Amino acid sequence: MLDNISELKIGIVNTGACNIKSITYAMKHFSKNVQIIEKKQSLRNLDILVVPGIGNFGQVMKNLNNIEIIDNIKEYLSLKKYTLFICVGLQILFENSEEDLSSKGLSIFKGTVKKFPQFSNGSKLKIPAIGWNSVTFKNKVKLDSIEKKIDNNFYFTHSYYVEPEEKKIIHSETNYFGFKYCSSIKFENLLATQFHPEKSGITGLNLLKNFLIESLNNEK
Repeated sequence: MLDNISELKIGIVNTGACNIKSITYAMKHFSKNVQIIEKKQSLRNLDILVVPGIGNFGQVMKNLNNIEIIDNIKEYLSLKKYTLFICVGLQILFENSEEDLSSKGLSIFKGTVKKFPQFSNGSKLKIPAIGWNSVTFKNKVKLDSIEKKIDNNFYFTHSYYVEPEEKKIIHSETNYFGFKYCSSIKFENLLATQFHPEKSGITGLNLLKNFLIESLNNEK
């Protein structure tokens, strides 16, 4: 199985607002075919597409427009191939964000991106949320192998969170000092996480490996 994983063609979109080295290094643990996508091109030949992001929602969308890759990403999603979105990558899947109301997201899912409230249960929240936190996976019976052999602690750094209109796509939730929010979504072959698997040590690597294994199993 691991030999098959090493053959997977993985493309990572350089959104211009991400630590491209971290996710590239993480994926190279498993595959010898990892490439950086930095310009308009067909993505059809890829087995896995990764769209990471750190920072501002509007800036990520602007950068994707600048390299003219948005239509190619949407085409890839229409093929229902395996796709991973990380942090702001998760957020741009939705319609809009309070971070930049002048920018529209990819609108793959209905919903919006909201800023953490200042207070939760009478206590002031520290924003941005930076550091390790636990996640609670939802609907485990339907999630195949992604949560197997991993614990539930991941690394976060963000000030905004997604609020999906369709609750069935929520893959995990996280409690930030009493404020519960969606920390990942899963729909068909798409997984998107607010946390950073590539910065979450062995836990994150195991999640990535399980995602790749699932992609292989579903191709058979």
